[in-house]
Amino acid sequence: MECPKFRLDPDSFSDEEHTISSTNGSLFITSTSKKYANSQYCIEKIKNSSMADDKLYTFVCFDSKVVGNDRIRFKMYPIGLLISCCFYAMTLAVYISIEKLRNLPGKILICLVSSLLLAYLGIALGQLMPTSNNKVCVISGFLVYFFLMSAFSWMNITCFDIWKTFGSTKSKNVQRREQRNRFIWYSVYGWGLAIVLTIITATLSTSDVLSENIRPNFGNGRCWFTYDTIGYASLIFFSGPLGILLIINLVLFLLTLKYCNRVKREIFRMQSSNAEKPALRNRFFVDKTRFIMNTKLCFVMGITWLLEIASILLYDHKKNFFWSISDSFNVLLGVFVFFIFVFKRRVWNEIMMKLGFKTRSDPRRTGNTTCLTQSTYSAPSVSMRKMDIDEGEKSLTRI
Repeated sequence: MECPKFRLDPDSFSDEEHTISSTNGSLFITSTSKKYANSQYCIEKIKNSSMADDKLYTFVCFDSKVVGNDRIRFKMYPIGLLISCCFYAMTLAVYISIEKLRNLPGKILICLVSSLLLAYLGIALGQLMPTSNNKVCVISGFLVYFFLMSAFSWMNITCFDIWKTFGSTKSKNVQRREQRNRFIWYSVYGWGLAIVLTIITATLSTSDVLSENIRPNFGNGRCWFTYDTIGYASLIFFSGPLGILLIINLVLFLLTLKYCNRVKREIFRMQSSNAEKPALRNRFFVDKTRFIMNTKLCFVMGITWLLEIASILLYDHKKNFFWSISDSFNVLLGVFVFFIFVFKRRVWNEIMMKLGFKTRSDPRRTGNTTCLTQSTYSAPSVSMRKMDIDEGEKSLTRI
């Protein structure tokens, strides 16, 4: 059968139940009342690793109107993912190789980008090298799920950390001593939340507790959630947790913006003769730069996955406008991350010095254009009342 085709699996998906006419050999799909001529489908025997005997499956030609656009999209999708993987790898190489970037914010970014790299690599390989091995299919699907959830967990940590930085009243030295312990707790949350969600999804995927239309069904004909209907399983187990994290990020963003404006007002109210004012101003601009970069990342990742949720809700093979937009943003995310965090003057200077093309310049000229430092806005000699930052006002939310 010379046409792009898909497999019908009525055992896993009731909407794919079908009958074959004994008179003219046509195939009839019950749920859609659609009829296929005997030249539009075929029956093939496929090996199944979970069964002793081979099984017969029915394959049906895609709608020709859909295939034209989808064929281009499905070919470009893994290529775009691999391009993003290259930019993720370059971002990791920069932040791992340059010592100044391996502070607490840098380590958080390394974990975030590593998760995105592995998730995108898994999706791309799944597209380029599809497998008929059910175990490989299930394992790869859950690995992609784990790394995507961990990426958004680390994004949540990024927003929480910048909020905590602006709201902190502790001295810079105390903060430095706490960074290692804080990163340990961040790691417990970042990887732990993804592990818990993956275990829950895997357990319910093989359990009969949930009805079939909301069960994850990893490996039952597909390596990922199905979008044949409205995609309830994806909304509950994937888009739902992401939506909650994005809402928390938005709250943290608003709280950080509030702290940022307050600190800015208080610093510029200080008398010019105050010896602490220049240092506090420099620290403020350092963390403000980091806040702006994190805001860009949150915006890009948030928009990307909001479009993904919209494409699931508005799913229609014949009207794949939202799919095309969300896919375009998704596959280019690595490019955005690279330009946000690497294509910066200070980072670029560090790269040039690391490669030996430049010598280290006067440190007095490099203090206010980077996000490389974990700083605070309270010096020992500055009145806490004047800074007007109450640690009790913090709440667990994120940018």
